Amino acid sequence: MNDISPLLEEALAACGAVPGKASRGTASAAVNGLTIAFERDDRLKRLVLWCSLRELPAEANSELYEFLLKASLLGSQIGGGHIGLYGPTRALLYSLELEEEGLDAARLANAIQRFAEKAAELIEELEKVDTASALNAPFMANVIWA
Repeated sequence: MNDISPLLEEALAACGAVPGKASRGTASAAVNGLTIAFERDDRLKRLVLWCSLRELPAEANSELYEFLLKASLLGSQIGGGHIGLYGPTRALLYSLELEEEGLDAARLANAIQRFAEKAAELIEELEKVDTASALNAPFMANVIWA
């Protein structure tokens, strides 16, 4: 992929996506309000899609870790993708690898759309986990009796 390859360009157009930055082997685009990055792995002949879900809080609760482990089990709840942590920024990243062989613009557009939908679902679920864990926190209050 030199800058944005014609295949990726065609797939992004089919998705109604807005292409962003591009350089040799990488590109990004806004898809349904999410920034998705694309990177070609020349060695493995794969296209990797990834996006940030959120920052991992310094004091993450056990519900968050439990959700991530359940969602990641065999990729079953994340469309065959992966959730990982990018250490320097503590960003939770959702990624998906696509084999280039047999990939055409229609298949790639479909994969990009499904990836964006799943990423949005994951972001929403992570927000729910945060909200639920905040509500389940022990209630501490000082009562002043008069």
